[in-house]
Amino acid sequence: MSQVISTRLPDRTAERLKQLARRLGKTPSETSAILIEESLRESEFPYIEFRQSPTES
Repeated sequence: MSQVISTRLPDRTAERLKQLARRLGKTPSETSAILIEESLRESEFPYIEFRQSPTES
């Protein structure tokens, strides 16, 4: 299950999000969800470093 949550971003932040989404081959919405999840994990587990790997999709 998922929920729709709306947020406003400054123009520059939105452009950077779109650029990252293009590089990842994902939508801005999917990319936002990934970034938020990663940030929440880093907040919950501050002494663990999460890194991207070639096998992540």
